[in-house]
Amino acid sequence: MNWLIPSLFERYLAFFDASPAWAVLAAIVVIFALLMLMRVAIKLFLLLLAIVALVLVASYFINGEDQTNDAIRQGAGQSSEMINKHLDKAEPKGG
Repeated sequence: MNWLIPSLFERYLAFFDASPAWAVLAAIVVIFALLMLMRVAIKLFLLLLAIVALVLVASYFINGEDQTNDAIRQGAGQSSEMINKHLDKAEPKGG
């Protein structure tokens, strides 16, 4: 994938040399499309965040504060163990 980016940039520069106005217009369209995609992604992230908050609040009401806190701590502990296990695998052995 790394070889693709310089090639696209070189093609864009060649296109810019041939037709600067169309190249600028194409760049504006690409930037606009990326901004729209980012806007949708942010909205989806906020929706996901709201759902997680609602589930957390509902868990406090349904299961109680102590059981919810224990579940959160247990999940955080499991996540920490998984992260540490993957970090240990990623470390070079011959330091």
